[in-house]
Amino acid sequence: VATLPVASVGHALTTVRFVLAGPAVGVAGTTTLEIRADLGSPVVCFGLDLVLDPAVFSAVGAPVIGPAWTGVFAPDGDGLAGLGPITGVSGPDVLLASLDVVRVSASGTTIDGAVTPGDLTEGFALLPSGFDAVAFVPTAVAPVPEPATSLLVGLGLVVLGSASARR
Repeated sequence: VATLPVASVGHALTTVRFVLAGPAVGVAGTTTLEIRADLGSPVVCFGLDLVLDPAVFSAVGAPVIGPAWTGVFAPDGDGLAGLGPITGVSGPDVLLASLDVVRVSASGTTIDGAVTPGDLTEGFALLPSGFDAVAFVPTAVAPVPEPATSLLVGLGLVVLGSASARR
């Protein structure tokens, strides 16, 4: 698919974002992570790596490749590779893939992507030839407050409210 994320002259930069679909989830909650891209030039195939902290998120099953793509074999085993139509795929907010993830801890983290240098199946191959530079936009995921913390905050507000009522 690609060699290195090096821009070809005259091509736009491919921007890849990671979107947690739905509300924030607590520990043991499952949500869908969408991988979306702004493709300025027609892309005929892609491959990438997802960088998830395994101490915070765990993938549930295989990724589902977006409707504009046909899933193809990814030698690194992550399943994040797609082949587009012969005319290529371009445009803003293109769904590359989605993946269900379960939150295994309440810690905060960052979700990011990567293209491994030297992995010939990763990157964004352009029509008619060349490879697009890739900018991954990491997504910060806030820590989930523990129930005990919320209980202490609520108790503190009750105490403050009753103290104010006595005055």
